[in-house]
Amino acid sequence: MIRVLDAASVVDAAGVVDAFIACYFNSLIKIINHPAQNDLTVKTIEYLIQTNEKRDNNMYQQLAIAAYVVVLFLTLRDIRIFKRTRLASYRKGAMRGLVASTVVLLGTFIVFVNPNLGLLIVLIGLYINRKGIREDVFRDTVAMDRLLGKTDYHESNIEQDET
Repeated sequence: MIRVLDAASVVDAAGVVDAFIACYFNSLIKIINHPAQNDLTVKTIEYLIQTNEKRDNNMYQQLAIAAYVVVLFLTLRDIRIFKRTRLASYRKGAMRGLVASTVVLLGTFIVFVNPNLGLLIVLIGLYINRKGIREDVFRDTVAMDRLLGKTDYHESNIEQDET
């Protein structure tokens, strides 16, 4: 026989979420321990396992899509900085980002069929997207401008700095 916990003590010890989970599992335990409902118990547990697997797959899909959006955003940011500054390191970063976003998109599609293989391909794409050493193009910009790729370092400033 499995011991049923008191819900009030669980709230004090671990919080509201843990109390909800404890009450849920306590009701499951009562169903399992009742001998007349063994068939219903097995069906309930099978249903919960299937639902949990579907929820995990949905989470993997959301994770892969989020990774694709991040890689695409960083690539577009590098393209914008390269367009304004004409620095080779940002061009190289943009080219890497295009390849990485293609790999991540491929992994995102594969996640719908095989989550483990798809996430592996997404992680390979994120590894490809790693950035090297960059020139300092942000001098007096705030964090939001850095995030959006606004630079105060233009191509005309590069020619003035070299002379």
